[in-house]
Amino acid sequence: MSWIVDENCIKQLWERGYTGKGVTVAHLDTGIAGNHPTLRDKVFAFRLYEEDGSLASTRDPIDTGYHGTHLAGIICGDKIDGHTIGVAPDARLLSAAVINRGDNLVRILGGMDWVL
Repeated sequence: MSWIVDENCIKQLWERGYTGKGVTVAHLDTGIAGNHPTLRDKVFAFRLYEEDGSLASTRDPIDTGYHGTHLAGIICGDKIDGHTIGVAPDARLLSAAVINRGDNLVRILGGMDWVL
């Protein structure tokens, strides 16, 4: 089953100006594929947390498991095949890869601290 946001009542909210413009959303998941065509220019900042909870030196958006990219698309994905796939297509993301391997609790807490 194909699910497209603008065919599920979200279009009415967009028409009222609720598109996510000026909003930054914290996205703590497996990361984000920064080169994904529907997510270009959506990542305001990115952090990658190592398995032990330490901050990695990379600042280039990556996804360690693809779930984060999928979720980011639902949050603010742009158009694909003429349909907008994100609920808030004008929002931007503070994204951190905090879930995959290692001590997820420490990684998640590190990501939450960074967001705050």
